Amino acid sequence: MRAETILIRLGKAVAVVAILFWSLFPIVFIVSSSLKPGQDIFAVPPQWTFQPTTQHYVTLWTQWGVFFRGLANSAIVTLGATLLAVIGSTCAGYVFSRHAARWLELSIVGLIAVRLIRGDLRRDGPGHVRHVAPRGGI
Repeated sequence: MRAETILIRLGKAVAVVAILFWSLFPIVFIVSSSLKPGQDIFAVPPQWTFQPTTQHYVTLWTQWGVFFRGLANSAIVTLGATLLAVIGSTCAGYVFSRHAARWLELSIVGLIAVRLIRGDLRRDGPGHVRHVAPRGGI
């Protein structure tokens, strides 16, 4: 193999590892913090070695049982919304790939235009446009 090809592959591998670390580190940190004793959760600097405990989960289960009902409701809504989005997007993708019509081209342009609208100008509710001041003030 040429040195150039090896460097490209090495660069891609380093990029993948960096993205995985960037994405997974917060999740690993949160899960490990949930297994730490109470005094170690907010320790500065963070305690990387600790005696794992499930006491927080036991307390959550025994004293805050309603939490799991809310968690189940959130999971149902999330799965339902995801399923509807996948079904709708699949149907739309099929139509866009199989048919050519002027109104389809216009709808694609409309979808792109809506995505370009800044978040602070999107509608908050019926007839209300929310204006957010910049961070430094007005």
